[in-house]
Amino acid sequence: MIEEVKRCVDMRINFFDEYFTIPENMQNEVEAFITDVTLLGNGCNSATEFEEKFVSEGLSDRFNAILPRC
Repeated sequence: MIEEVKRCVDMRINFFDEYFTIPENMQNEVEAFITDVTLLGNGCNSATEFEEKFVSEGLSDRFNAILPRC
């Protein structure tokens, strides 16, 4: 994964550990989200491409839906 994309991915996945305690009943959903974000990041060649796909593939909606439940 290129560095500029890695920063975007890390920003999303580290957000959970930095600002939340993940409830046990949310662990699997958060882990699945992290896996999907990482897979997306591995397939992108720029931060712009990652950000566009993060929104268009529904990961942004998933991220926003998970946060209030943590």
